[in-house]
Amino acid sequence: LLQIHDVEFASSLDVILNETLPAVERLKERGLCRYIGITGYPLGPLRELVVKSSVKIDSILSYCRLSLNDNSLINHFGFFKTHRIPIINACAVGMGLLTETGIQDWHPALPEIKIACLRAVEHCVKEGVDISRVAMSYSTGFEEAVTTLVSMCDTVTVDKNLDGALRPLTNKEEEVKDYIEKTYFTPLSQRHWEGVEPELYWKAVKSST
Repeated sequence: LLQIHDVEFASSLDVILNETLPAVERLKERGLCRYIGITGYPLGPLRELVVKSSVKIDSILSYCRLSLNDNSLINHFGFFKTHRIPIINACAVGMGLLTETGIQDWHPALPEIKIACLRAVEHCVKEGVDISRVAMSYSTGFEEAVTTLVSMCDTVTVDKNLDGALRPLTNKEEEVKDYIEKTYFTPLSQRHWEGVEPELYWKAVKSST
């Protein structure tokens, strides 16, 4: 599977449609890859490429959009199923938002989202519940996503992620999950950070020229 990564950073989706996808298709014809995928954070561009592309798109990868703090990918399950496009889900813990290790300075989430996630983590710690395990269980629980991509730096994290994905939540964990969803995430006026990173990227590009 050869994926065109983060399509939203292109100067225009026309570049992806008219240059990138045809180039990757030529690689496929030469036997250098078997399948063609596209990845991105905003869901709109992924849908648009699926509709407009003359090149067969075999999969999409969506990250941070099927998690406790933002499950908006659910609203697009029907679209991708209709177009027979498998969904690869990624970043079950929202690139660190739903962990006890703290949110990295580089994280592009809006302040409102970061505060909500920090409060959810604090509540889980208070209740003796591992929020990462709850988040992993939630994100991997949708059969509409064919797989969930997770990055791990050590065997301890591997074991924790497998535990979250394979062992059902306890009654208490379910109660805590429902509480943080209702209390911290549902009230958010905006649960995504679409456009933040591309804007910063193009500003940096323009300032360097």
